Amino acid sequence: MTVSLREVRDGDLEALFELESDVAGSDMIAFLPREPGDRAAFDAHWARIRSDPESLIWIIEDDGRFAGYALSFLMEGERQIGYWIVQQLWGRGIATAAVDRMLELIPERPLWASTVDDNLGSQRVLQKAGFVFQHVERTHAARRGTEVDERVFRLG
Repeated sequence: MTVSLREVRDGDLEALFELESDVAGSDMIAFLPREPGDRAAFDAHWARIRSDPESLIWIIEDDGRFAGYALSFLMEGERQIGYWIVQQLWGRGIATAAVDRMLELIPERPLWASTVDDNLGSQRVLQKAGFVFQHVERTHAARRGTEVDERVFRLG
C-alpha cells in the first residue's frame, strides 16, 4: 500500500460525487449538510470550497487509485482537518496514512478535528496521529437530523 495526496483536479469531481453519494459514509460522517446524491448541492459546495484560499484539499490515492479525499479548513479561526475514505477501503490503514501525509503538509498548530461519537475508527486514526481528545460538544448532525455527541480532538 502506497498512500499519497495530490491536488484536486476537475476530472476528480465524478469520483468525489460518487463518494459523497454513499449513504453509509454520509451517515458515518453525520455532518454532511446535504442529501447524498444531490448533484446541484454537491457542485455548489465543491465550487465554494475549491475557491476558498483558506481551504486545502487533496485527493487520497492508494497505489495510484482514488481512495477518498483529505481537507483542511478554517472554522471560527481554528484550522480543522478531515477526510473521507471510500467505504470498501475502510480498515486498511489508508486514513491513518493520509492523515500522516496531511500533517506533513500543514505546519500550523494547533490543528483540530472532530468525529461523531460513534465513529470509533476515525477516533483511532486521530489518536494514532497524535491528536488528543479535548471534550464532547452536543451538535446538530444535519445528515442524521438530530443532535449528536461530537468528540473534539487537538494536535499541538
